Amino acid sequence: MKSKLENFADEVTTTLSDLAYELNTIKENKPYSIVVLENVIHELKEEKTELLKANDELREQNTNMSHVIAELRLSNKNLENEKSSLLTAIQLLQNDYNQCSRKINTTERPWNVVTNHGSNQNQSKSLLNSINDTAVGKAPINNNVTNYSSVNRYEILSHSNAELSGDNEEPISTHDEVATRRKKISTNKGAITKPTTPKEKRKTAPQRNVTGADSPTNNREQSKQIEANDDKIKRSQETSAQASKSKVVIIGDSMIKHLDPKRIQNGLQNQKVTIKTFSGARIDGMKHYAVPTLATKPNTLIVHIGTNDLRNNTPSNLLTSLEELGEMIMQYTDKNTNLIWSEIITRTDDPTLTNKVNLVNNGLARLCETRNWGLIKNNNITGNLLNNSGLHLNKQGTAVLAKNIEQCIISNHNI
Repeated sequence: MKSKLENFADEVTTTLSDLAYELNTIKENKPYSIVVLENVIHELKEEKTELLKANDELREQNTNMSHVIAELRLSNKNLENEKSSLLTAIQLLQNDYNQCSRKINTTERPWNVVTNHGSNQNQSKSLLNSINDTAVGKAPINNNVTNYSSVNRYEILSHSNAELSGDNEEPISTHDEVATRRKKISTNKGAITKPTTPKEKRKTAPQRNVTGADSPTNNREQSKQIEANDDKIKRSQETSAQASKSKVVIIGDSMIKHLDPKRIQNGLQNQKVTIKTFSGARIDGMKHYAVPTLATKPNTLIVHIGTNDLRNNTPSNLLTSLEELGEMIMQYTDKNTNLIWSEIITRTDDPTLTNKVNLVNNGLARLCETRNWGLIKNNNITGNLLNNSGLHLNKQGTAVLAKNIEQCIISNHNI
């Protein structure tokens, strides 16, 4: 037991000696270790600073790239809107062209002159006799005058005996061919005289130059020229009068399709009213439909829209879309157009939409007051002024809406 304690005491003494030696070694190397640690810490701080700078640069680049991407998206959206606007404008021009083509095909027809029954010889003989009688001062005989039946409603139609007795029909002559033929005949009238016989010893009447200044043809030409000049003066006066008038344009959905611009303009003095209807149009679509109209720089623009958006949108979304449409209109017209909104008209086809109409109209009133836009109140249009569908206006409702618009235009003009 004693030997074990001695061995344990020796081991403890040896361990303490080793610890003392290591402690002395650490004390001797302490300054060097501190310097090394400080260098390492300094290097780590520098690396940290560089990493922070690199991180800031990357963040800035990321922010710039985000801005570039946002601008590209906005440009892409503007290009898409412009493309849609151009397609809409092309479609409107195509519709106008088709309507004009149909009008031309139904209203304007070329003049066709049809000679009545009679042979060429009878026609030439009767025409020559008429010219000879005219040259000697004798009145022509009606039975020998060649008459033409024409689609021109101002030309008198008659039948001659010679034509009725003929068996053959002459081909249809156009208006230009007849005019050329008559011109040739009129130029040869002065050279044709009726031959005289020695027995009668009649004096030939002096030839009358029908192509002179006093001829009926020249008188008619002078009259036409005077009328043309008067028409030009009248058109120029009308154009100047229209140019001095304030341009009022009404655009909207099918709720305004029965409005008559002439009737609205009858109650106005210095305004020219134009109405453009886009059936089934929604607020977002009106951003494209309105572009051709905005290009004309109207003095006053009245917009009636929103009926077709009630079912699928909340009142807040509708008001946001209306505000965006108004801002787009102001941007296109450089804020030189007086923008007036027309309230959404009540509907009876769906009872759940009545409250929506009221909420949207109340919000639209606040929006117009904030943005200094005009507002047409349509709360005097009730359910009995709608047709059987409960959506569109009947005749009385259209008259009330027209009166509301007319009174708004007058009040805004007097301000």
